[in-house]
Order: sequence, then C-alpha cells, then structure tokens
Amino acid sequence: MLTVKEATYLGDLRFELMFSNGRRGNISARPLLSYAQGLFSGLANESFACQYKLAHGSLSWPGELDVAPEYLYFLAFADDPAEQQRFQDWGYLTEAR
Repeated sequence: MLTVKEATYLGDLRFELMFSNGRRGNISARPLLSYAQGLFSGLANESFACQYKLAHGSLSWPGELDVAPEYLYFLAFADDPAEQQRFQDWGYLTEAR
C-alpha cells in the first residue's frame, strides 16, 4: 500500500513528498483547487495550505481534508514513462501516454 512518509511545504502550494516506495517527488496542490466542487478551495489560502500534517499515510488539512496518496504520487510522477501503466490502472489516465 502506497503512503506518504515525509512532506515538506515548499511554498506557492508546492510540496516535496517521500513515498513509502522510497521515491521523492514534488507536487503542486493547484490541481486540487477545482477538485470535488471546490472541496479543496481553502488551499488557495497560503496560511491554510501550511497547516498540513501527515495522517493516515497522506497529506491532511484541518476539517479532515485529505488526498489519496495514489493521487499525490500521480501528481509527482505523471510524466514518468515507467509509471504510465500504473496510472492507467488506477484510473488517472484514460489512455496510455
């Protein structure tokens, strides 16, 4: 099961993450702003974004707001050719890149 083991806020809604498989990658949380009918819109506020913590193997914010670690992994490695089949299997890609 993939989890986030470490997270560092880099500013401008960017995070450096280390996953349980040992890979490190950077993500932008900007794609979350329009996700789930604005559920993550609070992240647009830098002070709210900085209130993250690691909980249940992923990033979490006040109000029990969290993101699937698999989606964070996708954000970090979406352009990695070696991961395309995995992302397609997870439903994050409708066709192989």
